[in-house]
Amino acid sequence: GSHLVVNVSGGSGEPVLALNDDTTPFHALDAGSWQAERDLPASGTLSVRRNGGGQSWSLTAIPDQPPHAEFSDPPGPVVQSRRPTQQTRLPWRATDDYGLAAVGVELRLRDRPDAPPLKVPVPLAGAPRSAQGTAVQDLSAHPWAGLAARGRVVARDAAGQTGAGVDAEFMLPERPFENPLARAVLDVRRQLSLTPGERDAASKLMDTLADTPQAFDHASSVLLNMRAVASLLRRGREEDAVGEAQAR
Repeated sequence: GSHLVVNVSGGSGEPVLALNDDTTPFHALDAGSWQAERDLPASGTLSVRRNGGGQSWSLTAIPDQPPHAEFSDPPGPVVQSRRPTQQTRLPWRATDDYGLAAVGVELRLRDRPDAPPLKVPVPLAGAPRSAQGTAVQDLSAHPWAGLAARGRVVARDAAGQTGAGVDAEFMLPERPFENPLARAVLDVRRQLSLTPGERDAASKLMDTLADTPQAFDHASSVLLNMRAVASLLRRGREEDAVGEAQAR
């Protein structure tokens, strides 16, 4: 990605720029000045030739290495007073030889790795060669809460090269619910994350829960929403039907 610009002033005759055996012509800037430019794909001998003479330099092109990224400590629930909380702690560090452009954490379901990943961006000031920090996120409202995930830190440099660390496995924290109905609804939502193709079974479970109005004090809004979710799972065949049902 390095770029070379050579200027020649004074003298007579048109100069020629060469990198090994690859030549590049100069163009005139005025009566006594010339300029040539080119990318530098590799190391070699750089020379400017003119009227049978010239000057040469030995040039070493240092490759731009991809960034390195990793968890600096095991990720997992934030612990306060020796008890896990609903927040997820993601300690990270990353380096790059010419400067980092972006850093983030990529999470995937352990038991369904083909599902689209959950990406957690990390704020990065400037383009540092080395950076570290801890991202703290409350993911307890996400449909994956309470499930096992595999996470890795991913970094990108200005050239578009990426580097990723070794996967780390941990449980995503979830909100604790005492209400049996709430726990049952969350079980349905969680299972849809693992087996989204089993919509009919989830729909029947939601209908079954709606058939016990005493469990939610006969609240009509709860009943209507549960019926609507069951109907969406039963009839909605769009790709995002499961995601919409989980959000509801």
